[in-house]
Amino acid sequence: MKRFSLLILFVLIFPLSIWGQTTVEDTTGTAPSIKPAKKKPVNKSAEISIDGILTEEELSFYRSDLLPLSLLQRGRLTTNAYRGMPAGFREIEYGGKILYDPFNGFWNAQWLPYYQSGDRWHSLGSNTDYIAPLAPATKKPLTRIVFSQDYVINLSFVDISFSRRLNKTDYFRLSGTNYLTDGSQESNFSSTKVNTYRFQYHREWSKRWHTDLFFWHVRQRYRMLPEFSLSQPELSTGVRDKFKLSGNTAWFTLQGKLGEKDSLVIVPAFRSIADLSWSSNDEARKNRYLTVDLDARYYRKFGNSQAGLKIFSNYARNKPTRIWFRRSEVYGKASAFLEREKGDWQYSLAAGYALHNEQDGAAHFSASLEKKVHDGVQIGAAAFRKNRPVPMLWRTIIFDSTRAPYWQRNMISESGVRGILRFGKKSATWLQIEPFFLQSNDYPVLNTGGSLWEWEKTTYENPGVRVQTGFKLWHFRIREDFTFNDKYNSTFAPQINNNLSAMTTFSLFNNAISIDGIINWHYIGDFQTVNYSRLLNYYAPDGGENGRYNLLDGRVQLNFRDATLFFFWENLLSEDYFIINDTLEGLLIFRFGIDWKLYN
Repeated sequence: MKRFSLLILFVLIFPLSIWGQTTVEDTTGTAPSIKPAKKKPVNKSAEISIDGILTEEELSFYRSDLLPLSLLQRGRLTTNAYRGMPAGFREIEYGGKILYDPFNGFWNAQWLPYYQSGDRWHSLGSNTDYIAPLAPATKKPLTRIVFSQDYVINLSFVDISFSRRLNKTDYFRLSGTNYLTDGSQESNFSSTKVNTYRFQYHREWSKRWHTDLFFWHVRQRYRMLPEFSLSQPELSTGVRDKFKLSGNTAWFTLQGKLGEKDSLVIVPAFRSIADLSWSSNDEARKNRYLTVDLDARYYRKFGNSQAGLKIFSNYARNKPTRIWFRRSEVYGKASAFLEREKGDWQYSLAAGYALHNEQDGAAHFSASLEKKVHDGVQIGAAAFRKNRPVPMLWRTIIFDSTRAPYWQRNMISESGVRGILRFGKKSATWLQIEPFFLQSNDYPVLNTGGSLWEWEKTTYENPGVRVQTGFKLWHFRIREDFTFNDKYNSTFAPQINNNLSAMTTFSLFNNAISIDGIINWHYIGDFQTVNYSRLLNYYAPDGGENGRYNLLDGRVQLNFRDATLFFFWENLLSEDYFIINDTLEGLLIFRFGIDWKLYN
């Protein structure tokens, strides 16, 4: 039955390529995108192209400034700790929509469409990663098939997308993903199934106005060994825990110009989620979430600068059937901004206020200044302070003889300063140095050691530096990504997180086939093991020492005209490693697959 769903997905989407063979006139470039700040790549990996990555979870292991809060075994709930800060500190915006989850406090990265994502960037003064959706780059209808298979953990992955231009400016895109694995545990204790279906329709009404309609449907199921089965075997029940999430996300982006100097962006959004889990065959969580967002942005140009106003509002409702209160909440924030994106000097200033009907309001601000010294040399500095509500699941659990909700009214306050010094261009030898200091204040800490839960507040702070470089050495292209975290013993970060990649390429048959050989060494230094509450989706360092993992991967990529065959050896040293208690990964996995583009 597992493999049968792969066939159904293929049958539903692949025939669209037949219908799409009618050609249309060519167009120039991709669709306009919302650019809240100057566009800058987050991960400068263009020098080394890595094919066959399955999900955002896998991609995060290639960034040294992220510690994946991964439950491992692939396909489970996952998020990231950004430079030592708790989950949710780093925000994500996709296609104009802020991916905000008021219930858990972070966005489940398994629900991000890796193969439907285009450019990624962030601005110096922002704590948000921006992801642009893909737009057709050719006049021809395109069907893209990405398939990957592994027989060690019975992993099967297929992503099929179809895009077609309706005329010079308008297009639509359909995609679906089926991701199955048995995991490394026996007796179906680590199986995973993720299905995603997505739709995008882009329409340009005139030279001034265009719209995008997005719809995502996601279903995710996974199983885990019982809680404490690895760290405290005597407390294990011997019965697997089960998790099931399903839901829909839809939003509409309207973007255009009101005049020669004025422009407007409006993004209404809707999301509904069913969140169910079982612990030892007992129902642990059965919640139904609903959110309605409205994001509006007004811009007015003044020469090379622009000013404006940004407003974000969110209505959230939880309809539980077990141990949570039924709750509806409203959260909103507004800010005025001034920024300059052109010329040798660039800057941004923003200040505003956030309100919540159940928590105290708070002010926020951000500022950045950048200078292009000369061609290929850039220097800059930035500071910010922002606030976000404490996740609803922590505040609305029903009080009983052992459990207690977080009752204080403060929001979580997050701040930081960052500098940047960059030499060289991405296409050649380059070096980028980013010192930083980040802080998360009034963060709730849960103590479950006593007879009754106790909540306290703490501050996480972490100074450090990230260094990235890329260069050519003989026949190899080298990519180094290194982050040092000073407060690794009290935050969500290793002392040293290092990714070193080397790639060599050679051609056969008069360049008809190019072959890439890539080796990646990922060193995770000393860090604190993370505790994870399966009931609250809550992460906290537990004080236990962990780390000094050497993870070595190798891959071979055969690049044809419209297809890439990839062969991937993961964890060549068979290193047993884990980040979160009661999870484990240690297998040498061999995976192969194809990334194939069909234009007709």
